[in-house]
Amino acid sequence: MTEPVNPFLDEDEETGAPEAPRVPTFRIQRPTLPTSEPVAELVAEPPASPVNPLLEDDEPEAPAPVRTLVTTPVKPVASAPKFGEKGYRKGVPNPRRATPRARLTEGGAPLLAFVAKFPGATAEAVSILRKSQASPVYEGGKLLTVPGAMKQLEKFKRLGLVESHRRSNNGEAVTHWGATEAGVLAAQQFGFLEEPNEASPDALEGMSLSHLNHLRFVALVAAQFASPENFFKDKLSLPPVPLKYLISEQQVRRDFKPLETALGANKKEGKLSDFGVWRSQKIEEIQKEVEGGFLSWNEVLEAHPELRVMGLPASKFPNSRPKTKHLPDLVVSLESVRKGAQSKSIMVEIELSKKHWDDYESLLRLYAAELRHRFAYGRVIYFTVQNGVGALMKRIDQKHEFGLFKSGALSVIELTHRDGSPVKLKRRIGD
Repeated sequence: MTEPVNPFLDEDEETGAPEAPRVPTFRIQRPTLPTSEPVAELVAEPPASPVNPLLEDDEPEAPAPVRTLVTTPVKPVASAPKFGEKGYRKGVPNPRRATPRARLTEGGAPLLAFVAKFPGATAEAVSILRKSQASPVYEGGKLLTVPGAMKQLEKFKRLGLVESHRRSNNGEAVTHWGATEAGVLAAQQFGFLEEPNEASPDALEGMSLSHLNHLRFVALVAAQFASPENFFKDKLSLPPVPLKYLISEQQVRRDFKPLETALGANKKEGKLSDFGVWRSQKIEEIQKEVEGGFLSWNEVLEAHPELRVMGLPASKFPNSRPKTKHLPDLVVSLESVRKGAQSKSIMVEIELSKKHWDDYESLLRLYAAELRHRFAYGRVIYFTVQNGVGALMKRIDQKHEFGLFKSGALSVIELTHRDGSPVKLKRRIGD
């Protein structure tokens, strides 16, 4: 039996069951590491659409949607830096509480500058230079504790700014401190130690062990002058003295060295070599310069720092132990407020042991000559322990009628610790 002809079918198209739809095919594109190409790209290809005779030629049937699966490119993973390499543990959180990196701060710079200026200082001296700052849990306004000052100094040491020497002094363990060259430069960056010869950049190198104890108490007295606690408000009627106006024995010695060398060369050539004579002549020259308007009185010792060394001609000493020149242990310079020919600066001496009678006789003769005109100093102060130095000096003063104690030009004060207790030196076993 002949099947009816379907007019909607072309002659070459078969009749019967409709053709099964084509199965989509997939194309796998494999990556080549370590490039950043996609790992895989899954693309579904649409099946070919059968021709629909009901559509006109210019109305194509909408194609089936294309499904595309694209994964994120995978970059090669570099190995993590090891300990000591750059980037070690970068981005890894630290579960421990953060600690600020050690560095020199504005609060620590004055302490460092003091140690650079007064080598041999201890934590006790450093502790009275600054008062603590207030915080949410602490009212502040009190001097640093000695352990707190020690922590500051230990931090400076880790930074390479100071060096220390620990020694047993009469059964007492004492740590002395001195600044390194790096420490001096660091303090200068904060505006300290700007004067020539002001700092001691050699730390404690070459320093006599027997001299360390003396330097310890020189630094302590210097710190008491500079302290915001104003240790000498009642005794000396002095406000706290800024660090730049405290001049150490080392600075005086460095300022005097060129002249000392020149006088030594003069002695070999048979020229003027007596410092006392030279100093007297130089003072007369300076007085003429001031009168001529070429120099002001408050500039004299800045222009001629070697004159901080006291001196008299050898002919002025009748005893057998003449002391023609003397370098102070400490100078409290008040030249910035000097108005005329008489200085107000203070020479400070730290006397831990008693000298010979003739030594004090020569010293008092020097003081009497200097304080008569007050060219470089207005007064001399001795800080002593209980060793009878004051009583001995008063007897010599009365004998020669210098009048130093009576006029107040010479004073003797007991050397004390930061808490006001007197300094006691152990001189015998069992003390």
